[in-house]
Amino acid sequence: MKPAPFKYIAATSLEHALALKAEYGDDAKFLAGGQSLMPAMNFRLARPAILVDINEIEELAGISSVRWGDPGWTADRVTGRCSAMRLFAQLFPLIAEALPYIAHPQIRNRGTIGGNLSHADPASELSGDRARPARPVPRSGGETRNDGSRHLIFLRARSPPI
Repeated sequence: MKPAPFKYIAATSLEHALALKAEYGDDAKFLAGGQSLMPAMNFRLARPAILVDINEIEELAGISSVRWGDPGWTADRVTGRCSAMRLFAQLFPLIAEALPYIAHPQIRNRGTIGGNLSHADPASELSGDRARPARPVPRSGGETRNDGSRHLIFLRARSPPI
């Protein structure tokens, strides 16, 4: 199947992306990797009128040794890029070691960890039910307890005490 018609907008900043989401509300969805969203659109399980591409937003491009008190990474970080980054491997050695074994290269080179958690896709190679994100909280396959007013921007990961 093919998705229902939609309008594509490439956001130029985080502020721009959030303004578009505020303007279009539930009719807009953020697009980073698209590994969960695009199949849902193809089967018409998701029918956003607007796709807001966040791939080129500079504020969302990175790994941070400390942000909001804990190390973490932005929600649009592609899985394959995370596993290859030195800082990511230093901050999250177990995750970095596991990522090369998740999915196949095509998925790793396009899919995002944030997308996996946001969509709680049961077919995902890195399923949201294996993590404890603050929000959205997975309920069951493909359904989260997010009322649409919260958006995943940054993933924090606390190091276990030694």
